[in-house]
Amino acid sequence: MKKHRYIDLLASLVVVGWLIVSCKGKEDTAVSITLHTHTLSLLTGESETLTALVTPSNQILHWTSSNPDIATVDDGVVHATDAGKAIIQVKAGNGAAFCDITVTAPPVEVTAVKLGTSVLSLPVGGKETLTATIEPPNATNQNVRWHSSNETVATVDEGVVTALEKGTSVITATSLSHPEKKAALTLTVVDPAITPMQPENGAQVNIACGRPVAFRWVSSKAPSAGFILSISVNDNMSSPWEIPVDETSTTLSADSIVTHMDGSIPDHTTGKLYWSVRTATPSDNIQASPTMELNVSREIIALVPLSFSQGSGGGVTLITEAGYVTLKTTASDPWIRTTTLGTVLPDGANRVLTFEYKSNGVEEGCAFYWCVNGGAQGWKVSTAPLPYATDWRRFEFDLAAPILLYEFGVSDLGGQPPANHFIRFDPSGDAGFEISIRNFQIQVFD
Repeated sequence: MKKHRYIDLLASLVVVGWLIVSCKGKEDTAVSITLHTHTLSLLTGESETLTALVTPSNQILHWTSSNPDIATVDDGVVHATDAGKAIIQVKAGNGAAFCDITVTAPPVEVTAVKLGTSVLSLPVGGKETLTATIEPPNATNQNVRWHSSNETVATVDEGVVTALEKGTSVITATSLSHPEKKAALTLTVVDPAITPMQPENGAQVNIACGRPVAFRWVSSKAPSAGFILSISVNDNMSSPWEIPVDETSTTLSADSIVTHMDGSIPDHTTGKLYWSVRTATPSDNIQASPTMELNVSREIIALVPLSFSQGSGGGVTLITEAGYVTLKTTASDPWIRTTTLGTVLPDGANRVLTFEYKSNGVEEGCAFYWCVNGGAQGWKVSTAPLPYATDWRRFEFDLAAPILLYEFGVSDLGGQPPANHFIRFDPSGDAGFEISIRNFQIQVFD
C-alpha cells in the first residue's frame, strides 16, 4: 500500500515539473520582427502600410506612434496628419522593430508669374531692375529664369536689364517649377534723352511777387560737361537766354527772368516763356528736351506798403538811408512797430509779407507780432530765421496763419478795425544786431 502511494506521488511531481519547464520555455522564446522599411516619407494626408515579418508567426502585434500629432498607426497603416517627425514601433513578445516617419506639407503649385508692366523703355546704356511676382505668395518654389529674346539689344541677369543698343527685345520671366507659367514685357531701347519737368512752382508762375522759379529735368544719361538751359519769349526758341547748369536743376530769380524777358511781359500782365535743355557737349549724343511752355504772370492784386515809425519801439535806432532803412539794436529784447495797414487786406490766393534785407549776422529768432488789438506788447507772435546776408536778400512770410488764427488785416475781432492793425518787428534778442531793410510790404497775388 505504501509502495503505491510513493509511486503516485512521484508521478505527480514529474507532471508538475514538466508543466513548469514547458511554460518557462514559452516565455523565453525569441521573437524576431522585421519591417519592410526603416524610413518612410509622406505628405500630409497620405497613408501607407508597413509590412512586418514576424518569427514565430503566431504573434499578436502591437503598433504605437511616438508622436500621434504627426503620424498615427492602426494595425500597420500609417496616417500622416501634420508636418514633422515620428517613430512607429511594432512589438510582439520580446521582439520589436521601428520605422522613422518624416511628414512634409505638400508643395504649393505656382499659378501665375507677373511683372509690374508689359512695356518698358530704356536709353542706350540704361539699366532697370525687374521684379517677378509669383502667385500664390506661398508657392513652394519662388524662383524664375530670365531671358532676353534679343541679347544684342538688351541682356537680363537676375532681373537686371541692361540696354545695349537701339531696338526691341522681349524680356521673359519663367517659373522654374512650372515652366508653363511665365510673364513677359516688350523692351524698347532708345537714344539717351533729356526729359523736362514742370517748374516746382507749377506750369504757371507769378514772378511779380519776387519768388524764384526752379527748373528741373531728367537726363537718361549723364553728360560729359553739364547742360544748357535755354529760355525764350518766342515759341521757336529764337534769341534765347542760355544758362550753363552742372546739375539737373537750377533756380532763377524773378529779377533775372524779368531782365531777360526784354519787356515782353509788362507789369500787371501775363505772358508765356518757352524753355528747353540740351547738353553742353553735342558729342554726348543725348537728345535735347522738347520745348516747354511756362505761363508767367506779373500781376499783383494789391500792395500794402509799410514803414517803421521812428521812436515807436524800444532798444532800436532807426536810420533812414537812400531807399532803405537801417535798424540797429542797442539793448536786449529790441523791437519796433510799423505804420498801420490803412486798409482791409484784399482777397487773393497768396497774401505775403515780404522785404529785402542785409544784415551783419545770423538771427535765428526774429519775431513778428500781429497787433490786432491796438497794443504792441505781448500779442500774437510768429518767429522766423533771418540768415546772414551781405547783399540784398529776399525774405518772405506767408500770412495765411496770422489771418486764419488772429484775423490779422481782415476783421475787427481782435478789438480794432483791420485798417488799424499793424506789425511789431523784433529783429533780434540782443544788442549789436544791424539790419538794413527795403520794400517792407504785404503783397496780394494769385
